[in-house]
Amino acid sequence: MPGFLRGSLTVNFISSFCRILANAYVCSRFKRFVDKCGVCVKQSTVYGLLSRYINKRAYFEYSLTYRLIMRIIRLLDRPVGAIGGFFKYLASGSELIGSADALACSSAKSRLELTGITGAMLALGFTLGLLLKGGVGYDFMPPLAVSGAALVVYLMSYLTDWFKYSLLYRLIKWFIG
Repeated sequence: MPGFLRGSLTVNFISSFCRILANAYVCSRFKRFVDKCGVCVKQSTVYGLLSRYINKRAYFEYSLTYRLIMRIIRLLDRPVGAIGGFFKYLASGSELIGSADALACSSAKSRLELTGITGAMLALGFTLGLLLKGGVGYDFMPPLAVSGAALVVYLMSYLTDWFKYSLLYRLIKWFIG
């Protein structure tokens, strides 16, 4: 149940009523009747025929072309897997991989700060490149937009607690999770 609905008398009443109906169904004769009908259906000839029809292999799986392609793929899969394992071994001690793992394990505040700083540095580099190239006024709009977005992201890193307890955030989190 979503956190913003906890403690509501209406929601508690509805969930209690549904729980009572579920318990009544579990102990009812109707459930036993439905279970026995299910056993009869699963032992029937029609169910067996339909099950064999639905679960049979596709016709193309018997094809010589399909089997040849699958054999080639299996042959190529082994060396590609070995190459992938080798690159994984090479990258296991890498500083770049270590910093990426540390970033993945860091808090949302530090990730937002890093994103804001990175965006500001990219905009600064783009602006310096435009200045060296001799850009005109409207050429500086993209770096200005990136700088504004980076500033917003950086400021949001300090407002994460305020945002995390807002009703909108809890509603979005409930829909997603």
